[in-house]
Amino acid sequence: MQRIGYQKWQTLMYESAVRACVPSFVRNSFPPEYLQYYLDEEANYG
Repeated sequence: MQRIGYQKWQTLMYESAVRACVPSFVRNSFPPEYLQYYLDEEANYG
């Protein structure tokens, strides 16, 4: 994992958890078109 920029496995887990939770937050807090925009941006980011 260090080759891809993670010094500890916990860092990868935290980032994964946040990336999994953000779409739910966006869906519950913003108009529907924002969710699609966010998902498109995430898909382009990788």
